[in-house]
Amino acid sequence: MDTDSIRHGIEYSFHDFSLLNQALTTKSYAKERNEKGIPCESQQSLCTLGDAILKEIIIELLIEQGYSTPKDITEIKKNLESQKRLAILFKNQDINVDYVKKGTGEIEGNRLFAETMEAIIAAMYFDIKNHNQKISANDELKKYIADWFKSDFESLKKK
Repeated sequence: MDTDSIRHGIEYSFHDFSLLNQALTTKSYAKERNEKGIPCESQQSLCTLGDAILKEIIIELLIEQGYSTPKDITEIKKNLESQKRLAILFKNQDINVDYVKKGTGEIEGNRLFAETMEAIIAAMYFDIKNHNQKISANDELKKYIADWFKSDFESLKKK
């Protein structure tokens, strides 16, 4: 795996590459490895955390832009965190899809890319939290997520 290209794509340099490796490992791939007696952690738990972090930061950014009603926030958040939008975000990071460790017969698609993007967010969270005690992991991630969704938020300002 060419970690330099991933670092360039997401504009983040991991200290703990095992977190990135886990983020790029699907459940089915990990299951196949574990069945062969080869220990392997999947991205599954990272996806769950990444999803929660993404929701929290998107809501915070929307409130900062002046959105205050639950209806408006929920509608916009739903679009920004959709599988389709997260798959586009993954592809925009210029991460080679071959780096995602897929199980036999697993199909590349929006779900796979969206879950991998969520897992990468959680991996970044843990990496920041574990290697830089002086800053808030959420505050640091907020900068990345705001940048990744910059065009989305700019288009919201125009409406």
